[in-house]
Amino acid sequence: MVAFTLAGMGTRVTSVDISDYFRRGPFLYEGSAGTKYEYQWTVSDYIGAVMHSGCELLAVEEFGSESDGEWEIPPVTGLPRVLLVVGRKR
Repeated sequence: MVAFTLAGMGTRVTSVDISDYFRRGPFLYEGSAGTKYEYQWTVSDYIGAVMHSGCELLAVEEFGSESDGEWEIPPVTGLPRVLLVVGRKR
């Protein structure tokens, strides 16, 4: 676990494990607007959600590898920036 403050945003992140892709959360963020919790999804979570909703999976694409670099924790340079999952309701 690590605690840090996002530069210029006044948000203190108090509970995040930045080393485990498979850790889905919750991740706790405390800021001037209050406390919020976030969860992360893996690629298989997104694909599973489409399939379990009764959709036929038509396509999965990944695009871009450029990073904003300012807010991303952990650094994601070299990873796809966008995941496109396309399904059609049966």
